[in-house]
Amino acid sequence: MSISRRTAPLLVAVAAVATLSACSGTSEAQPADEDESTTLTFTMDGEGGDYNQVDAGKQGVSIGGHHLAAMTLESDGKIAGRLLMDCTVADPTYEGQTCSGHALVEGGTLAFENVGVHKPIPGVDHGAEAYAVTGGTGEYAGASGEMTVGQEESDAPVTITLTH
Repeated sequence: MSISRRTAPLLVAVAAVATLSACSGTSEAQPADEDESTTLTFTMDGEGGDYNQVDAGKQGVSIGGHHLAAMTLESDGKIAGRLLMDCTVADPTYEGQTCSGHALVEGGTLAFENVGVHKPIPGVDHGAEAYAVTGGTGEYAGASGEMTVGQEESDAPVTITLTH
């Protein structure tokens, strides 16, 4: 199983969900009121990541194969957190996978989930690649929202929009 140019940034990104405390040049991210959202912006250090593929079953893209990644999140050129991802191939027909990840940042952690495919499904609009923020700890307890990650191979932008 190989990590495609599209999958690697996702694994890293997902790096995204993580670096909440160093957002858009500010040093602290504050929890949002119920009617407000907080946007955090980071970059993933494409050189500072660890990747591994675990081929389960048939060689190549097959059910049960895993992509594992750990990426460094940065803000203003400084380390702002770490993103850990685990993606499992669940659909060889459309090269679909489910991904879960966690980001460790100042003030707590964030959790996120995603499902995606690499081959288009007829009649299904895939929209933007987005991860659901499914929770958090510390300052991010009860967090929800969405994370998006750019497709650049290095210094990919990671944007996390939190709602509470």
